[in-house]
Amino acid sequence: MFVQYHVRVNDREHRARSSPRPPGWEIVEELLQRRVLWRARALADPAPRVGSGIEALDRASGGGLPRGALTEVVVPAGGGATIAGRAMRAAAARGDTSALVDPGSGFDPDSAAGMGVDLSRLLWLQPPDRGALLRGTELLLETGGFGLVVLDLVGEPKRPLSRIAWARLARRAREGGSVLLALTSAAQARQSAALVLRVTRTRFRWRGKGRPYWDGVELQFAPVRRAAGVS
Repeated sequence: MFVQYHVRVNDREHRARSSPRPPGWEIVEELLQRRVLWRARALADPAPRVGSGIEALDRASGGGLPRGALTEVVVPAGGGATIAGRAMRAAAARGDTSALVDPGSGFDPDSAAGMGVDLSRLLWLQPPDRGALLRGTELLLETGGFGLVVLDLVGEPKRPLSRIAWARLARRAREGGSVLLALTSAAQARQSAALVLRVTRTRFRWRGKGRPYWDGVELQFAPVRRAAGVS
């Protein structure tokens, strides 16, 4: 879907922009450029948190995933499936329904079920292209019926989503009250994310003697960015 936006500036607005700036305006402009001056809504009460299902992530984030906000977790070297699976399992445990947007079709239902994910409380969306990905994610967030929406972009070869796209998704999450968890290979969301974390270490767990078997992944996280209003 292609939409063009046209902005028209009337004469009054043009005259206002052309008029001399009031004393001290240079300081305000400098603060704006440094992003020190925040919008009033950024100073609101902190968003309520929910557990991610991963203790290390909850510690690094300062208490879990904020509802009504976008959280980006940068996963450069594996572990995305573990993060998504545990988050969906935790969501089901608190009575929430989850949605997974999976453009790379990397989700394995059998493995997820083995992790304890309740597949009856999961909607799996496999968008065929970028437009369907964005619109589908927006619709999921707009419904307000999904406590958790996971957007799995790890390993996506296409170009990153635009800043406008991230801003729209963050706004839809805020309006619908959902946790929007974006998994990426490199940081993309920037200022649109209330919280950005990076996986700093991945260690595979093995159990048993003789012929040990794989028993999951241990992950460590570091905070990259925490927006105002996120304690």
